[in-house]
Amino acid sequence: MTSTIDSVQHELFVDADLVSSQYVEADGYRTHYLEAGSPSDAPLFLVHGGGMELGMASDRWYPVVGPLAKRGFHVFAIDELGYGDTDAPRDLTKLCDPTQRAEHVIATLDALNLGKVHLLGQSEGGWIVTYIALTRPDLVEKLIVVDSGSTAGAGWSADGKSRHLPYFDTAFEKNNMVPTQNL
Repeated sequence: MTSTIDSVQHELFVDADLVSSQYVEADGYRTHYLEAGSPSDAPLFLVHGGGMELGMASDRWYPVVGPLAKRGFHVFAIDELGYGDTDAPRDLTKLCDPTQRAEHVIATLDALNLGKVHLLGQSEGGWIVTYIALTRPDLVEKLIVVDSGSTAGAGWSADGKSRHLPYFDTAFEKNNMVPTQNL
């Protein structure tokens, strides 16, 4: 008899044979990513969060890469700059810098020449994919942000005053959090 937990674990981890470990050079950096699915399927590019914590690299996505590929996506999960098996930034003071990481993801998308992708970011990766959507909309078919307070639009400050993030006024309709039509 199979329990529900066994079924869930089977679904999460059974597809290891569908996932391959790949490298591409992006902006002079050896960049690692996981890949699964058919090149004829819609590309889905996964961007992890940050913090240099255990599990903050493409392996965060390992449980979903295979299942998403089986559901009709050509899936890519990047090790961002300085994470996992991707090179560290040349300027180590930029380690963990989200703008540098975002620019590296852009360079990786350009190097892979995927055209427009479904771009999904989790946590701080949500900030990165939002940055990409705003600065390089030519790369984004759909934007998906998962549990990212970093893109909420209003910043927090030590003095208790709310401050808007730089893109807030152009990214959202006035007086609400609905994305503008151009997003």
